[in-house]
Amino acid sequence: MINVVDDARLHLIAAIDRTVVNERIFALGYPFNWNDVLDVFRELWPGKEFMPNDAALGRDLSEVDNALGIKLLKKWYGQESYTDLKESIKQQFESVKKL
Repeated sequence: MINVVDDARLHLIAAIDRTVVNERIFALGYPFNWNDVLDVFRELWPGKEFMPNDAALGRDLSEVDNALGIKLLKKWYGQESYTDLKESIKQQFESVKKL
């Protein structure tokens, strides 16, 4: 998963950073599955009831070199890492509440 703000920032950086030439920036922050999303929901909203996790749900454990994206986010925005799943979900629901 990649946070939408991190993704947008990397698109902007790729367009304006003169050191990024013919590069493919793999912006894959973290592996996740829907059980992880449900766990975050339970943590953020402990009084709510959610469907149970699916024990049979697999996880993609592919490894991708995403170091360039982190390097560029640090250079341009001072970020030490990609925004994690929990913070991404919090941001999404906060933005919806504003509508």
